[in-house]
Amino acid sequence: MTAAGDLLTGRIGHLVVGVEVTVAAEWQGRGVSRVMVDAMRANAARHGFDALLIPVRPTHKHEEPEVPLAAYAARTRPDGLPQDPWLRTHARAGGEIVGIAPTSLTLAAPLADWRDWTGLPFDTPGPVLVPEALVPVHCDLARGSAVYVEPNVWVRHLLR
Repeated sequence: MTAAGDLLTGRIGHLVVGVEVTVAAEWQGRGVSRVMVDAMRANAARHGFDALLIPVRPTHKHEEPEVPLAAYAARTRPDGLPQDPWLRTHARAGGEIVGIAPTSLTLAAPLADWRDWTGLPFDTPGPVLVPEALVPVHCDLARGSAVYVEPNVWVRHLLR
């Protein structure tokens, strides 16, 4: 049955998916992200869900756009926690990396838009490294467009 059908019949599942947590730049590094994760966990549990699943965009992955996300996400510190700060926040809150969302976000646009957005020429076919992008953007000169397909890391928080 579809989610809409479930809603109409009053049926709820056992899993809720978080969509986004954004912390304003002036509040970053102050523990606000952990407060947000804890609030999401508490809200999902309060509504009777067994688990919270979140597609996480690792904070520092953009610094290594050519490294596969699975390899990046698997990196740990000597204490066993993830190397990436945002993944580490989830781990400290009880989250577990359970997989990769290979196509969490797809953005296709004309080359003129990419040039305006990034200030880059987009004049060579193939991968283009764009600041803050987790992976290269694919430039297709023949079609006059470029496509960005962003992966994320699936993190599951068991609530019971």
